[in-house]
Amino acid sequence: MPNKILTYLKSSNGLLILILLVGAILRFWNYFNMPFTYDEMSALLRTNFTNFDDLIDKGVKIDTHPPGVQVFMYYWTQLFGQKEWVVKLPFTLMGLASIYLTFLIAKDWFNETVGLISCSLISVMQFTVMYSQIARPYISGMFLVLCMVYFWNKVIQQPEKSFWKNWSFTILFATLCAYNHHFTLLTVGLIGLIGLFLIDKRYLLKYLAIAPVITLLYLPNVGIFLHQLNRGGVGEWLGPPKPDFLIDFIKYSIHYSYFFGGTLIALVLYGLSTFKKNDFKLKDWIASGALFSLVFLIGYFYSLYWNPVLQFSMLLFVFPFFIFFLFGWISKLNLTQNTFIVALLLLIGTSSLIIERDHYHTFYQNRYFQMKADAMELVNEDTKIVFINYEEIAAHPFPEDFDIDYFIWDNKYKSLQDFDTTIKVLTQPYLMLGYLEQMPKELIGIAFNYYPYVIEQRCYSGATTYLLSKQKSPSNKQLIYHKSSYLDRTIENYMNFKEEDVTPLNGFYLDSSEWSLGMEVSLTDLVEHRYDIINLKATIDLKDSTQLVALVASANNGKEDLLWRASDTKTFTPDENGKVTLYLTIDYNNITFNLDEKIKLNAFLWNQDKQPIVVNDLSLEIIKGNRNKYAIFEKIR
Repeated sequence: MPNKILTYLKSSNGLLILILLVGAILRFWNYFNMPFTYDEMSALLRTNFTNFDDLIDKGVKIDTHPPGVQVFMYYWTQLFGQKEWVVKLPFTLMGLASIYLTFLIAKDWFNETVGLISCSLISVMQFTVMYSQIARPYISGMFLVLCMVYFWNKVIQQPEKSFWKNWSFTILFATLCAYNHHFTLLTVGLIGLIGLFLIDKRYLLKYLAIAPVITLLYLPNVGIFLHQLNRGGVGEWLGPPKPDFLIDFIKYSIHYSYFFGGTLIALVLYGLSTFKKNDFKLKDWIASGALFSLVFLIGYFYSLYWNPVLQFSMLLFVFPFFIFFLFGWISKLNLTQNTFIVALLLLIGTSSLIIERDHYHTFYQNRYFQMKADAMELVNEDTKIVFINYEEIAAHPFPEDFDIDYFIWDNKYKSLQDFDTTIKVLTQPYLMLGYLEQMPKELIGIAFNYYPYVIEQRCYSGATTYLLSKQKSPSNKQLIYHKSSYLDRTIENYMNFKEEDVTPLNGFYLDSSEWSLGMEVSLTDLVEHRYDIINLKATIDLKDSTQLVALVASANNGKEDLLWRASDTKTFTPDENGKVTLYLTIDYNNITFNLDEKIKLNAFLWNQDKQPIVVNDLSLEIIKGNRNKYAIFEKIR
């Protein structure tokens, strides 16, 4: 018996066990301290219903996904509770099972070597590790697609063996895919079409019967799908994909690592040197490439011309087939060669995941709770704590005792004027601002107006913590690295400026024309990073508090307009004396991601009523932004 076990471990089966072991360690590392993401917390909030009808009406229809995962989480949490590790466990296990399924399919389609390479990469890449740690319909989509393909492949390649069993399981997992995510439904449809070219014609009619059965099983979701379609979705906040989307996806997949990428290129070159045409399964290689390419291209052009939905996560469902396409032509190698390749991929993939991607630090910091963790460390009785966060999330029980008084600003319930009014009357010398990156940037501009000195800035993926002070001290951090002010006369190019409208004693600008004082600056010469913040502020005295005046910013590159935004006296209400401060704060990346592009910014006052106004100040600041706000998906700075 020991000899049999030893023989087993010395084969490719032993390598597969090693790959699964490494994959399990990477997915379960520090598992009980792993936080929820916002998507998970949002989904959990939509499971707190007492009946199934409410779950569908209030928990599913308001989302953009089919009901499969939401319904599963509803019953799973009722049975086992809502602890983080409990909620995540089924998805982590599906992620681990996906490694094994990837091996089985790749081995069957190509050979053992391709199977080991493919599942090694699935085991260690952050793309698959991270989504195995998130209880959302992404890793479940990969798992269900692989399950469906496993049985579909038997229908296609061995229809004479257990046809009806494999036919039934194909329908089962295809239907689960349809209820999991709209893109897994798309994937199922494309796999079905590919099968038309591969199926033995004697079984064609039986194969064609799969589609109407799946359609019948999907009918209960049609009403939900149409309701969600009318609501819109991520396209309301997700921009259309850029031409280099696929390149960025590949760079992310290889951890933005030259070493990891170089290893894969070397593997491709090594495969070329060992290529055996007789061993190459052309049909399966074409099918792999076609499946990934079609899902990507449909998602890309739908996002470009209809509704932006394409994200990295949606390519997870067909990611194994992308790997098959890249390495499926490699011929079967001997055990020594396979062992070397597997060990190399596991070592480099794991080390780049831990060191270069800093996964267990970046991903394990819950940006919604990290604000509270920083507050516990940084504040004292002289500090006011304000969290720019979603109220239902920030109010969620913190992992540790948190009895410090704090205020939550949530854009679903409060306005920018509310925030300005709140901060203006604070008496504490210090302000701790926990800021969620998707919230309005004007909140930072307002906070800096009343607390202009920075003691501490801590940057996380998706959030930033600021400790601000009203008083200057030698230890202040210099986050504002450029400032232009009308009062200081430091702006080179004024717009709509008339010398006669400046009062001789105090230097204030008087005007009653429609297009009042403005400035033109070259952002290309000023901005250092694409995530830096452009903060505009205008302090104005109005003759009548009902006057409509707007602070406007427009940007262009000499060829086209890239931005037009305004902040007016409807957003920021004048006081009883007619005094008002208008804020307009912009992420540079909302204008362009390209730092080399020649960008001109025009900022000016639009006096729409053409009534007299007094401009006390018009200023522009460039603030150092959170350089790692998308660190989970982008290269860490």
